[in-house]
Amino acid sequence: MRPVAHVTGSHEHSTVFGALSIDGRQLFRQYDNFDEDTFLDYLKKLHAKFPKCYLFLDKAPPHYKLRKVQDCFNERRDSLI
Repeated sequence: MRPVAHVTGSHEHSTVFGALSIDGRQLFRQYDNFDEDTFLDYLKKLHAKFPKCYLFLDKAPPHYKLRKVQDCFNERRDSLI
């Protein structure tokens, strides 16, 4: 399914996380906000679909600074490449 973002001109926002595999599999999820809980939810779904993968993240604090996210990465250290 192709992700679609409807633009209304309002100041509302949406967060989209996405992953693509070399064989064409995809995992996109849309959230109303961007915080450690939504990022963790996406990471769990990502890990279930792609047990081993490379993550390319920017320096947004919910990606790496917050304790819940650090704990998640430490628990899954064996599957990080």
